[in-house]
Amino acid sequence: MKKSLLFVVFSLWFLFMNFDALGQIPTLYGFSRGGKLFKFLGDGSSFVTIGTCTGTQSPGHLMQASNGLIYGMSGSGQLFNVDPSNDQFTVLHTFGCVANYFCTCPPPYPYPRYCSIYNGNLVEGKDGILYGNLWNTLFSYDLTSNAITIYSPGISNGEGIFNLVMADNGKIYMATSDYHGYGHLCSFDTSSQTYSILTSSTIPPQNLLKGKNGMLYCTMDNKDILSFNTATNAFGFVLTLISPEIYPEGLAISENKQMLYGTIQRNTIYSFNLLDNTYTRLRTFDSNPDSLGKYPGGSIILASDCKIFGMIHTNGFNRDASFFSFDITNNTYTKILDGSYSTVQPYEVDQLLEVNPGHCSFSMISEKKEDIPFSIFPNPATNPVTITIDENMLNSTATITDITGRKMAAVQLQTLNYKLETANFANGVYFISLENERGRVTKKLVIQK
Repeated sequence: MKKSLLFVVFSLWFLFMNFDALGQIPTLYGFSRGGKLFKFLGDGSSFVTIGTCTGTQSPGHLMQASNGLIYGMSGSGQLFNVDPSNDQFTVLHTFGCVANYFCTCPPPYPYPRYCSIYNGNLVEGKDGILYGNLWNTLFSYDLTSNAITIYSPGISNGEGIFNLVMADNGKIYMATSDYHGYGHLCSFDTSSQTYSILTSSTIPPQNLLKGKNGMLYCTMDNKDILSFNTATNAFGFVLTLISPEIYPEGLAISENKQMLYGTIQRNTIYSFNLLDNTYTRLRTFDSNPDSLGKYPGGSIILASDCKIFGMIHTNGFNRDASFFSFDITNNTYTKILDGSYSTVQPYEVDQLLEVNPGHCSFSMISEKKEDIPFSIFPNPATNPVTITIDENMLNSTATITDITGRKMAAVQLQTLNYKLETANFANGVYFISLENERGRVTKKLVIQK
């Protein structure tokens, strides 16, 4: 009887501690080639256009900075942000024609879109500064002063930069591609402002994402998925997709960095276990009626409700665009939004963004939580709160969110007994999360003044 009672109590505690993944419907933002910034709920119950940028060039990734605002770049050169608390859309800067990138196409480029700013991406450095790409160079944007610095080009004029990743070593890694489909993996050292070309192959990486222990993963146009060790600058082979599974598209990674999830153009959602090298086809679209969608395209996101979100064609190839979800806990596919958005088309949403994400409990089950000991005192608390950690967690980041999943603060733990100021926190329930290469632990904090 006691064992049964303890099991029930533990189960209820686990569900409460992970309610943000199990009970919350994620809010997703996207940016289309038509210049439309939009958001929708993960259950498909709402779709809202928030703002519009001029021009119809390739859209870029959206990112949420440490100040809580969403930032993005349009293909026509507009840097903008959005306040997710009220969806206020603001154009911060419009880049003019400067020597560092093309505003008109030089020979032999016949199509203007290939020499636009080309999928403007943004990442945040450890210095709290945003870095983004124009055509063949990078720029920085200071979140505090709004100052913009354009760096000297480090890539051939014929190659555009896309898919920026800020690695743990402080360097920016990026893929490049030219009009003929050739490209490289490159890096940019933010301290010395120097570029390095890392690949001898001319096959361009299509997606870049960060794993753990300094590893990057990328899909390639030749069906390969590769790893790249940022400490040794060495590539590793992960997977070759076999016929008919051609043209890898979206790529996502689980929170514990153990599973890759991806889509293959026209027919498949798959997973790949990085621990035991197991490849699994989770769903094929060949048998789907047109009304449910085929041909998944563009990038994907693994949201905190443990569902993959992406785009798919409906009513025939290159026709209407719909959004789908795929639940990795039970392999359930759902078309959540119909293809009635004329300004949002397949392959034209470069990256979906979940704002203030929680944590997917499906990933957390396999994490070793006991390897990340920390304590909070006092709890309930007024101000301040002491976070106590062991030496292995020094300089790690603690993220504090409120009960809605909104990020309240992210602090670097530079002492074993870090004092967190909570004077500006209203009474209520908060969550403090710590993460390292062994996993993530989240603990509840109650503020009671």
